[in-house]
Amino acid sequence: KEVRKNNFRCIRLEVWDGTEGPVVWHKLEETNRLSLQRVLQTINTTAFEDSELPLFINLESHCSPTQNVVVAKLFKDVFQDRLFSSSSVPTLADVKQKVLIKAKSLYKEIGS
Repeated sequence: KEVRKNNFRCIRLEVWDGTEGPVVWHKLEETNRLSLQRVLQTINTTAFEDSELPLFINLESHCSPTQNVVVAKLFKDVFQDRLFSSSSVPTLADVKQKVLIKAKSLYKEIGS
């Protein structure tokens, strides 16, 4: 909520495997582990209260392939039609009140 109040339009999320589903946890900053679903729901509820500008989510996934499938489903389920998807270069009008994701998978299997 603080991010939205300060009118930031880009959020960085580090997502990790959790015992009950993916969790958001910024390891180096020693934050609490939060349910990805709850974080996404909060973002969805507050993202466009003060601005129609698009919201960028910089997603770093440290999840296993199995939980990455859950991550993708959560994004689709929570943001629904707000999740931007296009194969062409968008205009500003195309991305008003949309969520755009830049994703990077950093998962490493043990022993590799």
